[in-house]
Amino acid sequence: GCSRTGKLFAYMHENAKPDIMTMAKALANGFPIGAMIAKPEIASAFEPGNHASTFGGNPLAMAAGIATLKTMLDDDIPGASAKNGAYLMKLLNELKKTHSCITDVRGKGLMVGVEFDKDIPFMAKDGIKKGILLNVIKDHILRIAPPLIITTKEIDLAVEKIDNILKDKGI
Repeated sequence: GCSRTGKLFAYMHENAKPDIMTMAKALANGFPIGAMIAKPEIASAFEPGNHASTFGGNPLAMAAGIATLKTMLDDDIPGASAKNGAYLMKLLNELKKTHSCITDVRGKGLMVGVEFDKDIPFMAKDGIKKGILLNVIKDHILRIAPPLIITTKEIDLAVEKIDNILKDKGI
């Protein structure tokens, strides 16, 4: 996702450059769009009509994409994601010390996973009751990917709600 990992694009964390990169949802802040970027030697293999996208190329989508990227860069959304993600991971690692059922906290920026030693399907339903949307994947991992404009106050509240759910379950 654009800016979610603390860099404009996730590959920027690594010592590698992609030959081809595809983008969609985050590129235009949720407006339907699709894009592909390729190195010139790869792109030259494509001819008009070889590749198409349901959401690529229309003027409104392109305007939304340009506006989104401009805002992300002008407002340093990647930097905010890195800062807020580090804060979120710090709080979640503190939570890990309190709840032994948490075995790992990992991620980059605002793309975070919390792994548990047991299945936690109840987290999604209990989260709704407490006013927080939680995404449980593989039955034992809590995926946390909040809005890129999240504040530290909202992070505090979210982690408090996760803590309360775990306390309510006695784990």
